[in-house]
Order: sequence, then C-alpha cells, then structure tokens
Amino acid sequence: MFLANLHNHSEFSFLASTLTLEKLFKLSVFNGYNCVAVSDTLSTFGYFKLTSLCKKENVKPLYGIELYIKTPERHTFPILLYAKNNEGLRNIFKLNSIAQKNYFEKGKYAIRFEFFEEYGNGLIALVEKEICFYKDNFEMLKKVIGRYKSIFNEDFFVEVNYTGAKKIPLLKELISIIENFSLKALPSCETRYEKDSKDAFDFLNTYRKKSFSGNEKAFDLDFDCDYSFKNADEFKAIFKNHLDYFINLNDLISDIYVDIDLNTPKLFSLQNIEKRSLRDITQDKLKEYISKKRIKISNVYFERLEKELKIIQDRRLEDFFFFAYEVVKFLKRENIPYGPGRGSSASSLILFLLGVSKVDPVRYGLLFERFLNPARTEIPDIDIDICWKRRKILFNYLFEKYKNRVAHVGTVKRFFPNALLNEMAKHYKLSRQKAYQIKKFFPKRIHFSVAELI
Repeated sequence: MFLANLHNHSEFSFLASTLTLEKLFKLSVFNGYNCVAVSDTLSTFGYFKLTSLCKKENVKPLYGIELYIKTPERHTFPILLYAKNNEGLRNIFKLNSIAQKNYFEKGKYAIRFEFFEEYGNGLIALVEKEICFYKDNFEMLKKVIGRYKSIFNEDFFVEVNYTGAKKIPLLKELISIIENFSLKALPSCETRYEKDSKDAFDFLNTYRKKSFSGNEKAFDLDFDCDYSFKNADEFKAIFKNHLDYFINLNDLISDIYVDIDLNTPKLFSLQNIEKRSLRDITQDKLKEYISKKRIKISNVYFERLEKELKIIQDRRLEDFFFFAYEVVKFLKRENIPYGPGRGSSASSLILFLLGVSKVDPVRYGLLFERFLNPARTEIPDIDIDICWKRRKILFNYLFEKYKNRVAHVGTVKRFFPNALLNEMAKHYKLSRQKAYQIKKFFPKRIHFSVAELI
C-alpha cells in the first residue's frame, strides 16, 4: 500500500522550511514512507533533485506545488496541485510561470481561477483553506465545491491537514463538511522542520515575513501549531479513525505516473532559415577563413572540423549550435553590443566559424573536449555577455518567436555562516561585541557550514 505525506516543504519553499530536500527524502524513506512528495510554495526547483534521489532508492516521487489562486469572489487562497502525468507536470510549470509573471508585473503571485480551465488537465487539486473559509456558508460551499469538481472531476480532494491539537476543532468541522457533501479527502501533516528545529524555524519564519513583506510568500503561520516531520507510524496514528483517507491516498498514488528523463537532452528543432546543414555552413566559412588568413596547414583545420561535427551529430546537438548562431546573427543585425562566447565555448572551432566566439582554438591549441566531452551527458553552455541596456530586445525577439520554449535561468542563493549570524544577531538582539565573540569560533576559510560549527 502506498503511503506519503502530501504536504512537505523543503529548502525550495524559500525561507519557509529548515529541511533540505535531501534531508526530507532521507527522513521519509527511513521513517516508513514508500513515496516522497514535495509541495514547495511557488517553486519547482526541487523536482529534478527529487527524481535523482528517488531513482537511486527505487522510491516513487510525487511532484506537487503550492500556488495561490484569486477566486471569482476576489479572495486569495493557497492550493496544493500534484502532477498525475506528464501533461500535469507541464501544466504545473505553466501555472507557476504565470504566477511568477504576475509577481513581476503586479507584485502578487495569485493566479485567476480561470487558468485552471486551460491548464487543469493532468492535475490533482487538494483544497483546504477555501473550504474552511466558507464552512458557515452552505450556498458558497456548494458553489466552491461545484467549481472545483467542474475542472478536476475525480481528481478534486479536500486536504485534511493536521498541524497539532490546536487545529482539531477546525478539522472536526471540515470532516463534517466532507461527510455532508460526500467529498473525497486526503490526510496530510504540513511539514517544515524536524522536531528539534522549531527555534531555528522561528528565526527563519521572522526573516521570511520581513523579506517577502507585501506578497503571498509572507503568509502567516500559527506558532501554536506543529509543523514538524511525522514518521509513518505517527502519521497513521493521527488519522487512525479515517482509514478511508488512506484508501483514497493509495488509489491516488497508484494512478500517478510522471516520467522525468534526466539523461536525454530535450532540444526542439529549429527551422534553419538558410535551409543548409551545419556541415555545409561551417565548411564554407572555414574555406573563407583559410583563404583570408592564407593558412597553409588547412588539413589540420578540416580534420578538427570533422571531429567536432561527428561529436555534435552523435549527441544530436546540431540545433543547439544553430540556436547560438541565430542569437549572434540577431545581435549583429540589430547592432546590439555583445561579448563573444567566453569560457569553454572558446574551445570550439564551429562556434568560432559561426561568429559566436572570437578565438581560433586550433591556433591556440584549445581542446574541443573541454567544451563538449563525449563521455558526459550534460548539454554544454555558451556564455555570451549582452549589453544590459538593449538585451530586452533580444528577449522579446526570442519570446515572440519561440513562445513557451524560452525561459530565464535562476540561481539559488544560500546563507553562509557570517551573513546568517549577522541576521540572527538582529533577530535575537545580540550586541555587535557578542556576535564578534561568536565569530571567533568560525574557521578561517570562507566556505563552511553551520553544521561543522555545531
């Protein structure tokens, strides 16, 4: 029988959990769960790491997200969504992108309920807060329940989220609604920290509310409630009087099949405007270059070109190089200043011939394998510095031409101990002298973890 807690927050619910994804995974597997779910707030950063961890241990991953919806009544509520299949996973990515765009344009993450009509396929919805909000309004309850059922059909569930004894009266009312409306329910225990980490989470929660003030990420948490990790036995004991919830959970997980392939590059085909192959284009450009520079040892260049082309074709990365070529052609056409490809991309003769880099790798003895190694499965990256004043012109061109196949790359920043201590000193009102005394215990090197100090 499948067992999983569907309301887990990892490090990727930024500033809202002290649990790293790896820690959450290990706790779940060691403590009796045979599936591991993540439902981070407005974040899918953990999906690929979860996939890798689950494949190693032969555990079923469950991909969820917590989003905020703006209802037709103009209220905002959180909702948990899980991918039932690959279409559902794509729709999670799409809905999250809409939420991020909303924040960029309006300062709020909430998305309109109507988006579920377009992107609701393959998704499982777990709703609690909105049901509880209307617990005393029978007509609105009927309307809200009907609205969700019309989109999600059999994949609409009420989440019964236990967060300690304080919430029991509210859960009793929620269970009564579930029974009166013959709704399907799922058990959960909202998880944000280990049992001995509540003080650390107290600091993190204060810092989160300060950092995200004014948007949905600054949501309130009741600190009389319990958001600690529950092992499988504790989880089952909490809902021992509601075995039907576990049957619903098992049936739901049995129906979920999402396949994230971490090994095969997913590149879409580019329509080459010149209608010529990469081989034809680069051979012609190499002949021009040899003639212009009057290079006598031309055979070395042609051998190098053939070697690179073979590796690229074996890896099916022709379109990757065509895309870089197209970007550079557009920058030149629009007279947008740019810095040529730097780093390992300077080791490619093909990128040099296409104008992406400005270094002749044959002349300077640069190895192509430094850029694209046949023994590695990762797609290489090409770094091009573009004038910050005009780079939006390129972004708009790419978004207009390739629609939803274009994405910005994000990075995740982490606190290092010095910066963390500075923030904690403010929170706990430590004097500068006290903070300085603590820092004396820090190792001399720059990068180290708080765990090493403990």
